[in-house]
Amino acid sequence: MNNFILYVNPSEIQSYIDRLKNESGKNDFIGFNCSLLQKAGSLEKKNLLFTLKACRELPVFLFPILEYCQLKYHSIEKNKRIAQINDIVFHSDKVWLLIQLNEEQATIQELIEKKTVNVSLSSIVAIDLKDCLFQGRKKKIDFSDPNLKIISYYESYCDWLKIIKEKYSGFLGQNKSELQEKIDSKILIISPDCSYYKKILTDFSQIPFICDNQTSASCTSFYPIAEIYKSFDVARDIQQIHQKYNEIFCIGDNNIRKHLSDLIRFSDRGIIERFILIGTERPETNFPLTEWHWTKEEYNAWNDKQISGEVRLKITGENIWNGESNGVQALNALVSDISDITQLIRKNTPSIRLDRIYYFINEYLRFVLPPNHPYLAEIAYKTNDYLA
Repeated sequence: MNNFILYVNPSEIQSYIDRLKNESGKNDFIGFNCSLLQKAGSLEKKNLLFTLKACRELPVFLFPILEYCQLKYHSIEKNKRIAQINDIVFHSDKVWLLIQLNEEQATIQELIEKKTVNVSLSSIVAIDLKDCLFQGRKKKIDFSDPNLKIISYYESYCDWLKIIKEKYSGFLGQNKSELQEKIDSKILIISPDCSYYKKILTDFSQIPFICDNQTSASCTSFYPIAEIYKSFDVARDIQQIHQKYNEIFCIGDNNIRKHLSDLIRFSDRGIIERFILIGTERPETNFPLTEWHWTKEEYNAWNDKQISGEVRLKITGENIWNGESNGVQALNALVSDISDITQLIRKNTPSIRLDRIYYFINEYLRFVLPPNHPYLAEIAYKTNDYLA
């Protein structure tokens, strides 16, 4: 990351966004941030921070989060649940009744021949009750009915078995622990209440998720892989966090302040894989984070909105006061950079607001030197000269 990134006119902002599009192959804000979520998961600093200088727009990150969730997590159909005693199950191209069950094996009985065998749990899959109903030539037949004389409906049974084979063969090989792990692997999103809730329930209806106690359309058939709440106390039930969630997304500065210490603790103890913070500014923490900072102008450029040419300045480690010996060095570097910036602005974009530079000096230079340091007064004086 450069010491400073400066945009002096709208065309430079658009050029920067176009370069990101070309390098990433992503043409929209949602897809690009989704790719960042994926890439950051493999980094050493896998916990992630996004900032966007637009508080009301922060919930827009719900869109890339759900897209990322769909790519990473496998949706499990509810009718592929863990088999229980008296369930109708599929095994070895036939349909059976599960009559006994333990942690490793199941005892099953073939529906027509009535033979009984012991099999591993990974070789059976439960058949949903609705799939046990078959429309025969004369009436609807329920092949899960224990009193049904299946031999009397043998032809219909053979037709039904073909349907069951086609639908359930692909789910063999998932044992109990694997299936339960997939069902429980999901993300928690803590987000301020917003107008996007209704939109994501519509636009992402194919993804099974809970949104503030409403469910997306696909939750009727699939277990939810994401849960979104506007209010959630992560410290209240650590066991629930450990059992249910792999990743926690925290949107909004207030939510970050409330939950950050707990999220750091969860990450350090391995209770969750990682957490992702999304706010307007970097929280006060020394915890290592992979960071990506968006300005409002960049966000507008991604979304084909009008951009005005805001100046953005980023301070990085080498120009930040280390608390001991580098204050003067950092100060001189910033004085030089500020001088170059103002001259460049005057040359290329005379109409840009120079008070943005003064705001930078006034607000952010305090990170360079300790409070009440005499050089602060000197840099303020020199800054006034540059802005004159």
